[in-house]
Amino acid sequence: ATTAVAFATVQGVAIAEDGWYVRADIGTNYDGTFDYDPNASIPGTMGGDADIDPAILYGGGLGYGFENGFRLEGALTFRNNDLEVPPFVNNIGAYMPVNGAVAVFPGGDSNSWDGMLNLLYDFRRDSRLQPYLGAGFGVSEVDVRAVNLYDAGSGAGFAANGIDDSETGLAYQALAGFGYKLTERLTFDLGYRYFVVEDLDMAGVLSTYDSTYTD
Repeated sequence: ATTAVAFATVQGVAIAEDGWYVRADIGTNYDGTFDYDPNASIPGTMGGDADIDPAILYGGGLGYGFENGFRLEGALTFRNNDLEVPPFVNNIGAYMPVNGAVAVFPGGDSNSWDGMLNLLYDFRRDSRLQPYLGAGFGVSEVDVRAVNLYDAGSGAGFAANGIDDSETGLAYQALAGFGYKLTERLTFDLGYRYFVVEDLDMAGVLSTYDSTYTD
C-alpha cells in the first residue's frame, strides 16, 4: 500500500551521437513514501507509513550510446531525507490513558544510495530536442531511523518503538524526459524517475518491518 510518487531531476549530460559519455545529475525528490508493515501484531508497533520530505539528490554515471538510438548506462544516486512519521500506533487500545488521549511524538530520517543499470531510447535523433524513455534495475541500500514515542497510559510512563536499521534490496525505476543539445558534445537533460526498493526487512524495537521505499 504505497503511493505512486517520483522525483524530477535536472541532468547535465556530456554525450555524443554514439559512443561513450559521462553524466552528472542534480535534482530533488518532490514526493515519496517509506511504507512499513510490522511482522507481528504487537501492541505499540508503528502504524501507517512515512512521507519522504523533499531534499536535494545527486549522482552521476557512465554510458554508451548506440547508432540505433539506444543507450546503456550505469549510474549512482545518493539521497538524504527527513521522514514525516505519522502519529499512529497499532493496537493502541492497550495503552489508552485514563483521559482517553494518547500523546505520540514521531520523527525520523533516511539515507540511501542506489547503483542502477539503465537502458534508454532516444527519439528524434536528428532534432536538437530529443525525448527519451527508459528503465533501470539494480540495488539500493536504505538506512532508516524512525521512532514513535508514545504515552503508555495509566501512569506507566512513555514507551518507544521505532526502526534503526540499514538494508540492501533490489531496486527498479522508470525514466522519461528529454535532452536538448547545447552543442555536438553537450546535452542538457530534464528527466523524471519513478524509483522503488521492495522487500526491505527492517529491524525495530518491538517487531521487524516489511518495508518498501518509493521515491
